[in-house]
Amino acid sequence: FFPEFGRNRITGMVESRPDWCLSRQRLWGTEIPGASDVRRPTSDLGPRTDPDIFDVWFESGVSWAAVLKQRGELNYPADLYLEGSDQHRGWFQVSLIPSVALHKQAPFKALLTHGFVMDGNGRPMSKSLGNVISPEEIIKQYGADILRLWVASSDYANDVRLSPEIIKGLADNYRKLRNTFRYLLNNLGDFNAANDTVAIKDLTEIDRWALHRLQEEIRDASKAYEEYQFHRVIGRLVNFCNSELSSFYLDIIKDRLYCDPPASVSRRGAQTVLHHLAMSLLKMLAPILPFTTEECWRFLGKSETIGAQDLPKANTAFIDEKLAENWKGLLAMRQSVLGELEKARAAGLVKAPREARANIHVSKEDQAKSLTHHGAMLAGILGVGQADVSTGKDSIEILKAEGAKCERCWIYKKDVGSVPQRPDICKRCSDAVEGWEKLCAV
Repeated sequence: FFPEFGRNRITGMVESRPDWCLSRQRLWGTEIPGASDVRRPTSDLGPRTDPDIFDVWFESGVSWAAVLKQRGELNYPADLYLEGSDQHRGWFQVSLIPSVALHKQAPFKALLTHGFVMDGNGRPMSKSLGNVISPEEIIKQYGADILRLWVASSDYANDVRLSPEIIKGLADNYRKLRNTFRYLLNNLGDFNAANDTVAIKDLTEIDRWALHRLQEEIRDASKAYEEYQFHRVIGRLVNFCNSELSSFYLDIIKDRLYCDPPASVSRRGAQTVLHHLAMSLLKMLAPILPFTTEECWRFLGKSETIGAQDLPKANTAFIDEKLAENWKGLLAMRQSVLGELEKARAAGLVKAPREARANIHVSKEDQAKSLTHHGAMLAGILGVGQADVSTGKDSIEILKAEGAKCERCWIYKKDVGSVPQRPDICKRCSDAVEGWEKLCAV
C-alpha cells in the first residue's frame, strides 16, 4: 500500500460496507450489447432497475477479468492499481470483491492512492471559483517537463497545491538541473569513454569521493522509485546537483578541466567522473524529464532513446565507506575555512577566494597528515588559492596569497614567469598551452 495508511483505510471500509450487492440499483448504466429489444420495465411499476443493464461499478470492477486475464502480454494480478483516495470505497472495493470470490486473491499486488489538486490557497479547483490552471497553460509557457517535474515533486499522499508561483519555483529547480547537465556535456566534448577512461586506482581522492557519493544517490533514488516516492527522487537529486556538485565538486575541478594539459591523467580523471555522473543522472531522471534527458542523451552521441535504458545500479567498485567517513572531517574543515574567508573579504583583506591563503593550525598530528596528503589540491578543496597546514593550537588564519597571479588559471603562484616564452603564466599552464598547441597542430 502506497501510502501505507491505505491498508487501514480500505480494511475499515470493507468491514463497514452496508451491503454486499455490487449493483447500486440505479436507473442508468451501460446496456448489455444486443439487449435493446429485450423486455423493459413497465411504466405502471414505477422506477426500477433494468435487468439488462450492467452497473458501471461492476463493469470497472471486473476489468481484471475482461482485460488482464484476456491479454497474454498483461498479468493478473496487476502490479499496481492507481486511483484517488476516494476509491478505497469505490473501484478498489468492487475490484477486490469479485476477484476474491472467484479466485480467492486480490486483483492487484499493490495499491497506490493520491490526493487531489488544490489551488495555491488550498481550495479545490473549480470553474465556478475560476481557479483552474490547465496543463496546456503550463506546457505552453514552461514546457511539458516542467509540468512533469511538478507532478513528481508533489507528495501525492496528500492533496497537492498548484499555482503560478509554485510552477515558477519548480522552473528554477529545472534550470539548476539543466545547467548541471550543460556543464557535464560541455566538458565531455573531447572525451572518448572507450579510450580515455581513467582506472579508479589512478583517480584522485576527490574523484573517488564523488563516485562514492554518486552510488549513494543511485541507491537511494532507486529505492524511492520502487516505493513510488517520486518527490524523494527529485528532492535528493536536485540537492545533490546543487549542494555537492555545482557548488563543490564541479567548481573544484574547473582548474583541472580548463588548465591542465588536455590528455593529462588529472584532466582525464575529472572527465571520467563527469561521464559517470552524466550517464547515471540522465538515466535516473529520464522517467521524470524525458524531453530534457533525451536531448542530453543525443549530445552524448547515443542513438538508442534513453527511454529504452534501465535505471542505473550502484557500482560496488566505487563504494568506499572509509573514504566517505574521512571526508566528513575534511568537509567540516572546508566550512570553517569558508567562514573565515568571508570575514577576510568583509574586512577588505581579499576580494576573491583565489587571492587568499589559509594557514591552518591543528592540534593533532594525524589530522595534519590527513590534510597535507592532498597536496596541491588541498587549497581547491578548502575553497582558497593556497593552503598551509601545521601543528599547533587549533586556528585558521586568512592571509593574502603569495606570488603573482597567473593570467591563465588565475591562481597566485611563485613560478609565474618561470618560462620566458610565456611570462604571464605559471609553469603548469605553460606546459598545458604547449600540449594544446601540439593537439591543435595534429
